[in-house]
Amino acid sequence: MHIHYLCERQYEGTINGSRVMVGMDNGGRSAQLRYEVAVHSVEPRLALERVGFEVALGAGHGDWDFIVEENLSDSMALLSDFVTYVAKLPRRLPERCLDGPSA
Repeated sequence: MHIHYLCERQYEGTINGSRVMVGMDNGGRSAQLRYEVAVHSVEPRLALERVGFEVALGAGHGDWDFIVEENLSDSMALLSDFVTYVAKLPRRLPERCLDGPSA
């Protein structure tokens, strides 16, 4: 399981039977918070590396800005929801997506 070497903090656990690792850091000049998720699923057998909700949507790189005291709880709850969504993604994929290229 791989998390980018620049992530300052790494958290690992299990969600819905998948091994999940989350890397986070203080984004520096580009953002207040940067995160990425790695998921290894046994059923179906699939590994997702360096993914985030925004990356999956083509809407960014997992860099967050404008986190302030008033929205900190909501922001962290949203991040938790994103990580859970990515962790459960392998089980939501249609089987034909996991079969590999057709002949």
